[in-house]
Amino acid sequence: MPVTKGKLNAGDQSILDQNHTYLVEQLDATYVVDLFIDRGVFDLSDSENIRSKDTTEGRNRALLDTLYKAGPAAYGIFREILQKDYDFIVKKLDATKPNTTVNRSPGQILIDELTDDLKAHRMSELDLLYFSKSFSTAITSVAMALKINRTEVEQIQLSNQFGGAVNHNQSLLIKWKNRTGRAATLLALMEAFTTAEQFGGDMNWELVEDGIKRLKK
Repeated sequence: MPVTKGKLNAGDQSILDQNHTYLVEQLDATYVVDLFIDRGVFDLSDSENIRSKDTTEGRNRALLDTLYKAGPAAYGIFREILQKDYDFIVKKLDATKPNTTVNRSPGQILIDELTDDLKAHRMSELDLLYFSKSFSTAITSVAMALKINRTEVEQIQLSNQFGGAVNHNQSLLIKWKNRTGRAATLLALMEAFTTAEQFGGDMNWELVEDGIKRLKK
């Protein structure tokens, strides 16, 4: 059976976007990928790419990435495949209202999925260490979003010339935390990361998502 490629319908993509983190946590791509092949949604190269990931969550992300490019009929087939063993996921998807008016960024998707408690979480220096790994080459853009000027960034880099990007990034975030005080919350940081991407910064949203998961433990 030939495999169709192309974009999902906007409404279907919106439903997946709004449930992305939930799906990454709940699915087992290894179990369902063959069913997608049987239905002509994925081909063998798709399967190999998904199975090549080292972790369950990595495989789930790869499955969703492939699904996004599997054509307008793919979501309906995805939903049918889940009916047997993942009916609780189907119920959550069906309860999600499509939002096709806004093209949300990966950062905005993560923000929308935060609970109120997580949004209000005050960031510790240890928390910031995890998030500092998510923008190794984007310190200038993140600094702009955090309203830290270029001179301050240069001082951070000069004070620890051999520390590497992650150390510089952590120092930047600690400076923001100390300056911001009680307002240095996860939501404020996520909004800054989203703004940094708009400034051209290369954000690693998978590492940001991993940082959020650490806060849930």
